[in-house]
Amino acid sequence: NDHNSLLNITKKIKAMGLLVESNKVLSEEIIKLKNIIFLVGNILISIIVFLAFISMAFGSVISVNNRFEYYKMLRILGASRIFIAFSIILKYAIIGVLAGGISILLFNEIFKQLINKFSLLSYFSITFLDGELKKNILVFSFLIPSISSFFGILRLYNHKELVID
Repeated sequence: NDHNSLLNITKKIKAMGLLVESNKVLSEEIIKLKNIIFLVGNILISIIVFLAFISMAFGSVISVNNRFEYYKMLRILGASRIFIAFSIILKYAIIGVLAGGISILLFNEIFKQLINKFSLLSYFSITFLDGELKKNILVFSFLIPSISSFFGILRLYNHKELVID
């Protein structure tokens, strides 16, 4: 951190008996503000992930209910329950990864356009999503729909008509 480095240098210079003019309180306030913004950002991200999980779970239940006759026909034709479950999970995983990838591309393009339009390049040191964040977005785009699709699968397996052994 630049502020921590400044504070460390200030202490060392003061220890040498020299006078240093720096506003230590202001630097600490900036660090506190940065930490608060980081915390609020993480809380908002957690809320978004939770809402995405809930909406995908409801979506998978509704989708499975709407396609119940299709899955029943697959069972009659000999498809195993594992095959049907895997196809549902795979469908939602593919949709999630595609949505995550498209959202990364759109975010980068929109952010780039905003910075260029309002001449904000000098105010932003990070103008695009970094590799680690992109990877995390894609991982969550895969995991959230995949895990939440289990609710649709559970709903499907609770139907008495689907039990064909």
